[in-house]
Amino acid sequence: MTPYSRFRLISNTAAAALLAGGLCAVWPLLAGIIAAATGGQTAAYIAFVATAATLSVVAFLTLSEAVFPALFKMSFLRRTVLGRH
Repeated sequence: MTPYSRFRLISNTAAAALLAGGLCAVWPLLAGIIAAATGGQTAAYIAFVATAATLSVVAFLTLSEAVFPALFKMSFLRRTVLGRH
């Protein structure tokens, strides 16, 4: 594994863990709110869930492609991830 593939792996893993943890923490409450607002599992509920899934994918891509690479430009984190390369 090259140092730069390790860098990408850590970025993707951190983004996935952060997003999965957030969804697990918030989804039970959010699903109840959406069901109450739409009157149960109707087409509107499914549309809201599909929108939430789409926003989750966008958040993952933003974290893994923009936010974490910007954070890893810090010299301390970059040295930790890439080693001496």
